[in-house]
Amino acid sequence: MSAVDVFVAVAAWTPTFDSDVTPKVWNYNQIKATLPSAATPIRILSAIETPGEFAFIALGKTNKVAWRLVDLLLIRPVVQGDGIKSESAHFVQYADSYRQAMYDHRAVTSSAIVSSATIEPGVYPWNDVQYFGVKCTMTIEDFLSPA
Repeated sequence: MSAVDVFVAVAAWTPTFDSDVTPKVWNYNQIKATLPSAATPIRILSAIETPGEFAFIALGKTNKVAWRLVDLLLIRPVVQGDGIKSESAHFVQYADSYRQAMYDHRAVTSSAIVSSATIEPGVYPWNDVQYFGVKCTMTIEDFLSPA
């Protein structure tokens, strides 16, 4: 399977932000520089965690390839609403929903698995705007068929 297949599979996961809200998704090839306020909550999938960083690891005789996939949920700008108080419950619910999605889909494709993950609620920048959000960083291992 290709990296594209893994991104498509993860984009299809449906972790909920609220009991009745499933965030929209920008996959790696749909990312835009600006985020209209009506677009939130939104998940943004990328292989890059910070500018200039890309994780790709070939192990041993390259029977397995690993890379890092970042799934960033942006909920709303920090300046809107009443601060962390209104987002705290959403952080916990989304983190639990995402954990369940990883469990349900731990075999991401027929040859790729989630080997590790972190889920980090916090404040994340997007185009000079600070957003409440949750960053899920996964290491995906893709097992290659012998040639």
